[in-house]
Amino acid sequence: MIHRKLFERVTRQQSNDPPHDPVLQKQLSKAKVNALDQLETLRAALDSFESLHSIEVCWTPQSLEWKHAERYVTVHEYQQALDKLEGLVVQ
Repeated sequence: MIHRKLFERVTRQQSNDPPHDPVLQKQLSKAKVNALDQLETLRAALDSFESLHSIEVCWTPQSLEWKHAERYVTVHEYQQALDKLEGLVVQ
């Protein structure tokens, strides 16, 4: 939430120049460092997860595994909606 308020403050400025307010500059620098730290933490967690589960190849939207999973999710969501509808009809 803090980052959103900071972002809104910066975007309200009229020009594309960096903010002239030293306090705002310091807040922006801190926000960038925090964002990079969070990114590194997430990357480390992802590397650990992939290693733990022996994931060697990442799926892409073009891969066969992705397409199968996508189809499975679509059918599953359809079945859930159908089950809900049947439950409403029975009532």
